[in-house]
Amino acid sequence: MGYFGRAKLATLSLAAISLEVRQLFLLAIPIMLTQVVQRLISTTDTLMLASYDTDALAAVSLSQSPYLTVLFFGAGISSAVGVFVAQSLGADAVDEHDIALSTSMGLWVGFGVGLPFAIALQFTEPLMLAIGQDRDLSAAAGAYARIFTPILPVAICYGVLTQYAIAVGRPRIPLFVIAIAALANVFGNYTLIFGNFGFPELGLKGAAIASLVTQTLAFTVMLLVVTNYAPLKRFRVLAGVLKPDGARLLEILAIGIPISLMIVLEVAFFTGGTLLMGYFGATALAGHHIVMTIAATTFIVPASIATAAGIRVGLAKGAASPGGVWTAGVTSIGLGACIMASVAVIFVLLREPIIGLFIDESRPENAAVMQMGMTLLLFAAAYQVFDAVQATASGALRGVKDTTVPMQLAAISFWIIGCPAALILGFGLKLGSYGVWAAFVIALSAAAVLMLFRFSKVIPAAAMENPDAKSDPDQAESVEFQM
Repeated sequence: MGYFGRAKLATLSLAAISLEVRQLFLLAIPIMLTQVVQRLISTTDTLMLASYDTDALAAVSLSQSPYLTVLFFGAGISSAVGVFVAQSLGADAVDEHDIALSTSMGLWVGFGVGLPFAIALQFTEPLMLAIGQDRDLSAAAGAYARIFTPILPVAICYGVLTQYAIAVGRPRIPLFVIAIAALANVFGNYTLIFGNFGFPELGLKGAAIASLVTQTLAFTVMLLVVTNYAPLKRFRVLAGVLKPDGARLLEILAIGIPISLMIVLEVAFFTGGTLLMGYFGATALAGHHIVMTIAATTFIVPASIATAAGIRVGLAKGAASPGGVWTAGVTSIGLGACIMASVAVIFVLLREPIIGLFIDESRPENAAVMQMGMTLLLFAAAYQVFDAVQATASGALRGVKDTTVPMQLAAISFWIIGCPAALILGFGLKLGSYGVWAAFVIALSAAAVLMLFRFSKVIPAAAMENPDAKSDPDQAESVEFQM
């Protein structure tokens, strides 16, 4: 870690940590709630389509898989914009032009990334047929995609505006917007899927139209807020949108693409794990699906703290505050680890009632799935802290624009360590589903160790890069940011 890293760790004051925890919560809690509402939108879609036609639900699931993969990729671009804005905002002399430039060029990049994929996804039906999917299911998935996927560039640009709002200290705005979108989505589904209020019954196509309208509404409302709400309007982020800046575009891509790849690498690893679970039978796959749903829900917490960490570290970096950079990074990792340690304990102690929320344990035919879910939840408990550490450490590293090496470390953890471990343990040692989940623990443990090592090397050095630092490097401080 070096002398500076050891000194910072030793001199973190309780006051600085308390202040930083407060600031992290002010950012992270609205981000968490936004993610929860977003998940509720997906759940609402699932429930309403399932009650209408299970084949339609299957088609939507098939169609959205490639769409969501691209959307995850776009999330990296959005995160990069948030870091640029935070560093500009943290400076003594706030560079409003630079904030506007980063946001407007982020919109360019988001639209540029989304457009070709939106066009490509118009060919969802032949794509699904090419990989061996059922012909009728592929046709239905293609029909849904042709209506819904053109919104992809707008969805990524919505993410850019969301990150801008969070970075300038208004994380409740995206929550407000997504809440409006959620209500619109329920109304749209009820109206267009089932044919209520005098509208025709459109079924699957109605669901696609409702999703299209919902995403368009979310972007429109966010755009109106950004251009009219005083705390966001002051930076005039659309003023230069018609004047592309090649240098900033390349900077955003240089920071954002590695973040995007890191997200895709992790998602693909766990998706691959789901495919492997299919080899061990329906019971294993059902238990896996239940526990992955639970784990994905709890991951909202460290993911939100990681986003907040990137903003907080970026603010401190822009403010040339060595103590602030270190305090924000260390506190975010500690906060995430402590919260998820509590979650792990809950998983262990309450695993039976937790799994029982998803399955009727009174039915004898569900006993095997119940037992499988309870066992796999122990594996999930084992990696909660590791997952929190790797997520928050990588989030803090984004705050100093260190994204390429963390992406490489993610590739090593999930694909060079985790993937072979899953194959060896699951198939070679014949541990089956337990072997695959043990590999999840191994991969996330490796990611946590590697990200912590990178954090210990980069964050202290980045904190000391500016020779005009505001604070004494031996006095940890926290840059307070009003919400």
